[in-house]
Order: sequence, then structure tokens, then C-alpha cells
Amino acid sequence: MDNIHPTKMATSSLESFEAVFQQVRQGVKFGVLLFLLLHLYHLILIGLGPEFFNAFSLNYRQPLPRLVYLVLFFCILFYAIDSLRLIILDLQPRWWRYQRTANFVAVVVFALLFIPTAFLILLDTFLPY
Repeated sequence: MDNIHPTKMATSSLESFEAVFQQVRQGVKFGVLLFLLLHLYHLILIGLGPEFFNAFSLNYRQPLPRLVYLVLFFCILFYAIDSLRLIILDLQPRWWRYQRTANFVAVVVFALLFIPTAFLILLDTFLPY
């Protein structure tokens, strides 16, 4: 342990944050695809008529579809905030040196928006009117 520099430990945690951030970005892309496919499914059902739509659409008041809705919301919100981060960094190429800080700020903004909204979505699901 004497030959390990103390700042190297902090760097490894930053590197692990970056790795997790990149993995979440990759998973979110699949969620966005699922979101688009679900909307296409609903558009097709609407086009087939109200009886088809009512018979085959998910009841979003039930817990399982609402959890799927929450995961989709997670993906869309994270994708939007990450895209905004990339747009801001692209405005000035010299800002790319602050990419780690921008990643951390994006995660904080995401958490501040997602946590209360997820609480309200789950509250609406499990508590009757």
C-alpha cells in the first residue's frame, strides 16, 4: 500500500463514474427505441379504431405497465439531459476539457428532476384516488 499514490484512488473512482455513465448512456438508447416502438404500437391501434385500441392498449393504472412507463421516463429524461450536455459542450470546443464536470452536472440535474417525478408516478400508481 505504500507505493500507491493517494490521488490514484480518487482517479479510479472518477474513472468508474465515467464507466458507469457510459454504460447508462448505452442502455438508455435501447429505452428510447422501446419508447418509440411503443408509440408506434399505439398509433397503429388508434388507426384500427377505438375497439382495437381499448382491447389491446395497456392499462397504465396497473403497477407493471406503470413501472415500464417509469423506466421509459428514466430513459427519455436521461437521454434529453445528456443530449443537452453534448449540445452545450459543442457550442465551444474548448469546453470539452470540462467533460467530467459536465457529466457530473448532468447526473445531478437528472436526479433532481427524476426523483420527485418518479415519486409522484409511483404514488399515483399505488394509492387510489
